[in-house]
Amino acid sequence: MKTINITLLTTWTEYAALEHEWNSLLLQSDSNNAFLTWEWISAWCSTLGKDAKLSIMLARHTQTHQLLGIAPMMVRWRQIIGVP
Repeated sequence: MKTINITLLTTWTEYAALEHEWNSLLLQSDSNNAFLTWEWISAWCSTLGKDAKLSIMLARHTQTHQLLGIAPMMVRWRQIIGVP
């Protein structure tokens, strides 16, 4: 049984440091495609996520620190018809 440690990243510096691990994990995944690469997500975030808050959850094996999963998320507040 694997024990898992969950970490939350909230800065672009932390995100940038994930490039190699992110793409290595993606290569091992059944979901491997260009739209999930670190490069694609990075370009998308820098273009469309300028006024958003970045949050990336990482799941790692507790003993080996092997990256097991990534959940990238962004929160952006919008005002709709005068309601913040």
